[in-house]
Amino acid sequence: MNDIKFFKSFSFNLFKYKQYHTTDMLKGCPVHYLAQMVSGTAKIITNNQTLLLKKGDVFYIPKNLSYRSFWYPENGEVCFYSFGFEFFPNRSGSFKLQKINLIHGEAALFDALKDNINLCPQTIGRLYYLLGEITPRLLTDEQSVSKTVNNAIEFMRLHYNCSMKQVANFCNISEAGLYNKFKKHLGKTPLTVRQEILCEKAKELLSNTDLSVEEISARLDFSSSSYFRKIFYSNTQKTPTVYRKESRNI
Repeated sequence: MNDIKFFKSFSFNLFKYKQYHTTDMLKGCPVHYLAQMVSGTAKIITNNQTLLLKKGDVFYIPKNLSYRSFWYPENGEVCFYSFGFEFFPNRSGSFKLQKINLIHGEAALFDALKDNINLCPQTIGRLYYLLGEITPRLLTDEQSVSKTVNNAIEFMRLHYNCSMKQVANFCNISEAGLYNKFKKHLGKTPLTVRQEILCEKAKELLSNTDLSVEEISARLDFSSSSYFRKIFYSNTQKTPTVYRKESRNI
């Protein structure tokens, strides 16, 4: 890696927004971020987590995480420091989206980093020194969903009649590879996750429409209404008819 590429792998900023702001990172965060709220509040939402942030909170966003962020001004402004870096000095695995409680001299290290956010060997060195201090306490996310699994789930939500072959083709992976990734990251098969998504869609249709169970089964591409009832019961412990009655308080 040459010097130019090295320095381009970092992004140090102080962001200020006068109005409500949102950021869409559904394709995955391009780098790691270590950041701190200065004013206002924020909310970061992933497929399985919501992180609420307020003034003073220090937080970490992992590289490749798929999320949306929402930034809310207080007293006319939302402001936060953001230190982006492409390479994490750790070999033991990935870490999850999280707040970080700075201890001992870590707050002073972070303050020194914020005092000069211009990219130079000194500021990069401070960042990695701070990362070395906090890394042993960072929470790993062994159940985190890989980018491929995230993309597959999103595709199934948008195309709930899809086949596993179509999902695998969308993710540029074999069906066997897709199965292995789902089992590794979720402990479930892609088919099981697809059935869960179909049951969520069925709940919406049962609650908000007068479609019959047979019509819902056909719309969701189940092979038969009896099979739909079986899958729905295994996911909800209720029959479609009982769920419809309870959802409408009948």
